Amino acid sequence: ELINRFGSFSAVFEADVTELCKVKGMTKNAATLIKLILPIAKTYIDKKYDDNEYLKTLEDIGRFIVKKFFAVNAEQCALLSLNRMGKVLSYDILSEGDIDSVGISIRSIIERIIQTGATAVVLAHNHPGGIALPSPADVSITEAISVALKTIGVNFCDHIIVASDDYISMAQSSEYKELFN
Repeated sequence: ELINRFGSFSAVFEADVTELCKVKGMTKNAATLIKLILPIAKTYIDKKYDDNEYLKTLEDIGRFIVKKFFAVNAEQCALLSLNRMGKVLSYDILSEGDIDSVGISIRSIIERIIQTGATAVVLAHNHPGGIALPSPADVSITEAISVALKTIGVNFCDHIIVASDDYISMAQSSEYKELFN
């Protein structure tokens, strides 16, 4: 009945508790349990693999980033900080909301790089419900960050855009690869 009402298995998990309770036989406790499944699964996926792993290739980085955006329905922008050997030093959410309106502070990126001692970074954000293609705003901020990081000698490895379980690596794109060291 839940799938018939909401149209798909995933839509059931994304439905509001109030809407779930309108389905015959659904109690508030059962609806609450359904709403807890995605956050619990996200925590499981985040913790299954040690964040202190080494990311050797852009493909490793892409898989790591996609995992971080699992079950995230709001647009988020994050910074992955690495040492020169590819060890993950930190993964920080920089902002939430629409990347066009929230903006990304280059100053906060540089401050975080200094705090972690990172020698390489990856910018990442998601397009919930969209496609993993860079917008003009994505390209513009990538260019600005690239210039700033070259100035301080930090390797800007990639800007990854995630949509569901798909992602695009701007560093691997022939159109944008010149923006990365």
